[in-house]
Amino acid sequence: MHKDTVLSAKSNRQRLLSTLPSSCTLILFSAEKKQRNHDVYFPFRQESNFFWLTGWEEGQAVMVLQKNNTESVCTLFHPGLDPRVLLWEGRGYDHKQSKDVFMLDNVYADTELKGWLKKHIRPSTPILLSSGDPRATTLAQELGWPSEIISDCANWIMPLRLLKTKQEQQWIQQAVDISVEAQQQVIAQSRQLPLKQEYQVAALFQYHCQLSGANGLAYPTIAAAGANACVLHYTHNQDEVGPKDCILLDAGCEWNNYAADLTRVWPVSGKFSAEQKALYEAVLATQKQCIDQAKPGVMMADLHTIARDLLTQYLCDLKIIRTSVTEAIEKRLYTDFFPHGLGHALGLDVHDPSPESKQWVLAADQVLTIEPGLYIPTHATQVDERFRGIGIRIEDNIRVTKTGCEVMSAQLPKEISAIEALAQGE
Repeated sequence: MHKDTVLSAKSNRQRLLSTLPSSCTLILFSAEKKQRNHDVYFPFRQESNFFWLTGWEEGQAVMVLQKNNTESVCTLFHPGLDPRVLLWEGRGYDHKQSKDVFMLDNVYADTELKGWLKKHIRPSTPILLSSGDPRATTLAQELGWPSEIISDCANWIMPLRLLKTKQEQQWIQQAVDISVEAQQQVIAQSRQLPLKQEYQVAALFQYHCQLSGANGLAYPTIAAAGANACVLHYTHNQDEVGPKDCILLDAGCEWNNYAADLTRVWPVSGKFSAEQKALYEAVLATQKQCIDQAKPGVMMADLHTIARDLLTQYLCDLKIIRTSVTEAIEKRLYTDFFPHGLGHALGLDVHDPSPESKQWVLAADQVLTIEPGLYIPTHATQVDERFRGIGIRIEDNIRVTKTGCEVMSAQLPKEISAIEALAQGE
């Protein structure tokens, strides 16, 4: 356990307490181990809000954060040391250790939770729970808490997680730096090795990430060759890589549970075809324009509108859409080729909590992705067949500053000449 993680969690609790009602109780459950089969489990990943407030990275735990005017108490409930876990997994904390290491006020056995809550929570006290967690619903029902005193804790946590502390920005930057280097290695080695299967592309990215110390991937890697790049969340990664294909690699790692999320596209041959190049240039110009306009006070929805208008213009210019730009926008014809949003918040979750696009106002210390794309599926028979099966997305991670924004992934090439040179192993 990094001391910086514990200090960050303690600071996050103080930030949260300063915004909560004068008298309330917030209750959060940790993630649980998920069984894969028999006695095999999926790798454990802590629930993000729980990690953000505690730094705790084990399951079967509950955090209770109480506020009473200017006083506050943070109590953790967990099983303690289990000799069997120590034998098989070799880790764990007893209750005294966890209180000291994680800077908590109280730590008790998980079996004491319900009795403790009955004793320490007044029936009229507002209670903040995770509305999406069935364990919270069950607990409220078992203890007889009336629905009118219960609200969703996400309403209080989300605005704070949207604004990243300096420490959080450093952790995200570390994830971005590792992911940048790993993607560069994949692009440079795609012809040298060569990479003939999509799963080899994905495997090479993960290899370089973990070689550099990443604790895992932020999400399943999208390593899409050819027409598979037109499938937005393609993770099958089992097809062959053709010599005339482009590869779309959407991949990022985690550092201390904080995510990177980057996408690059390159030609397997080392040279874009005319049609691949035309679509790539359209997406790149659009992304640059959106990044240039990203600054405090700008609505995320307005950035999406910029992307929509520019990409629609390119689609009409290339005769992929055969109407006027105005008609294409009014009839939303562009959604056949640009069907997703421009970007999302980035942090402990690859899609970090954020307001809806129309309510999201950019502010300093927010971290987000900017990722326009164009996708011409093979079944788009109304489009010239030379464009069919090409999917282009370019995604960078940016940090909003006081006056504009900083591209955290700026070291990952995206200009056509640079991408082609890297793909050729130069």
